[in-house]
Amino acid sequence: METGSCYSPLECGFEVFLDVTLAGECQGKIWIMILITAATGQVGWAALQALAGTGMQVRVFVCDPSKFKASEGVEVTQGDFDNEASIDNALKDVEIMFLAGRDSPDSVSQHRKVLGHVRHSSVRHVVKL
Repeated sequence: METGSCYSPLECGFEVFLDVTLAGECQGKIWIMILITAATGQVGWAALQALAGTGMQVRVFVCDPSKFKASEGVEVTQGDFDNEASIDNALKDVEIMFLAGRDSPDSVSQHRKVLGHVRHSSVRHVVKL
């Protein structure tokens, strides 16, 4: 099987893409959406800073978008782990999710709720931060 240029993110400027070679041949690149939750926190913010400006499609899930200054090209969506509609909205067209959140007595149940929604979404990879 010919590998083509779609195998190496390094050759493509560190841009993340879905390798479509599973279909048997290299069709090129398909750009993917990455969701970062709790982007106002230390861990979520660090993940955002690592990804912002790289050319990747990044969406952040924050409680109050009016208090969040996003980098150029970052899509901001309002959300709350206890609001199921906002979770579904944030997950639309997402393939990779960085799941962060503050420690609280509700963290485990909230993250389980989010993961329940992930099971019925386009998300293929979840990274728990």
